Amino acid sequence: MKYYTKCRLLSLILVLLMIISGCSLSQKSNTSKTNNITDSESISPSSEPDLSEDSIETETISDESDNNNSDSNDISQVESTITPAVWEVTDVNGNTIYMMGSIHLADSDASILPDYFESAYAKCEYLAVECDITNLSLNIFSDYMKMIYTDGTTIKDHVSTESYEKVVEILKSSGLYASSYERMKPILWVNTIDLAGAKESGLSEKYGVDVNLINRAKSEGKGILEVESVEFQNNLLANLSDEIQLVLFDSIAEDDIITKYADGYSVLYDHWKNGTISDEDISENEEDENLTDEEKMLLEEYNKILLDDRNAGMADKAIEYMNDGKKVMFVVGAAHFYGDNGILQLMMNAGCSVQRLTSEHSNSSDSSSTESAIPDTDSHEEETPETKLPEAA
Repeated sequence: MKYYTKCRLLSLILVLLMIISGCSLSQKSNTSKTNNITDSESISPSSEPDLSEDSIETETISDESDNNNSDSNDISQVESTITPAVWEVTDVNGNTIYMMGSIHLADSDASILPDYFESAYAKCEYLAVECDITNLSLNIFSDYMKMIYTDGTTIKDHVSTESYEKVVEILKSSGLYASSYERMKPILWVNTIDLAGAKESGLSEKYGVDVNLINRAKSEGKGILEVESVEFQNNLLANLSDEIQLVLFDSIAEDDIITKYADGYSVLYDHWKNGTISDEDISENEEDENLTDEEKMLLEEYNKILLDDRNAGMADKAIEYMNDGKKVMFVVGAAHFYGDNGILQLMMNAGCSVQRLTSEHSNSSDSSSTESAIPDTDSHEEETPETKLPEAA
């Protein structure tokens, strides 16, 4: 089964789960002890994921990002090599907000943003992000526990034997399986595969645009506005229906799934840094002849929960900031901006004008020669049918 949806893990949910799951993914050298779990093996309390404060280093991203920012803050020294999309949005009253799609996994190229971003950013007093993941609380661990079976059952009691055995085989072959996973609900298994693909891609959360901008804004005294919250995002996953989680679990029971996800992350990052993400990347799903009508409906519901519903809330927040007269750089996951239900279209539906900025705007006060708000899809490189575009939430 193809991974039908394209847009889940562009969001901070990926980074949050990378933080939480770091201890599990780091067990690669210890998995030889747990690779022979049998049907009769019991899951003891000691095999539950270690969610203590000491076991999860929530300061890692913040510290590493600070180091990156020491280089990226002085933009006069290094010229950016990337051209991500940045927009100026103006309402009917002349209030303006600046927007950029974020990428949460990147390489060092993303450390230096282009001059047209810097020019817009300099005009802003606030940075708006999905949530401030540099300031996590222990509530994140209780949210995580909502994705663990606590009724005495294990994953094998909830998914098909065929899919279970295949996914375990994939994780074992990658050195990622641990017996503690048996207590995890399907969504965490799915995200473990996603995280493995992210790591194989060679991209890193430490270069994530939002994380570095948050640390930079704090060091410069800009205010941080949370469009959502860590709790809200974790609850999105925890509250997914059993039916949706089962369809997602079946979708990862596929050979080479980790490599396909890694390739998808690389393709996505290339489109982001070149400013060539398009409406079609977000609005068009891969059709799979093996999907039943019910499965298609479940995955459409999943996309609505993770994208469309949140896009509406994000656009409302942006309008609220404009009405309040705040000067804001609005940076959320890139996938949220595109498509008929994306933020850009919603802002235009509300009567706003949307202009895409270019380098000329950083050198001129005349913004009349803007590019179209959404990039031309002709600039896309051809993708192979086997590429798995990671999904955005």
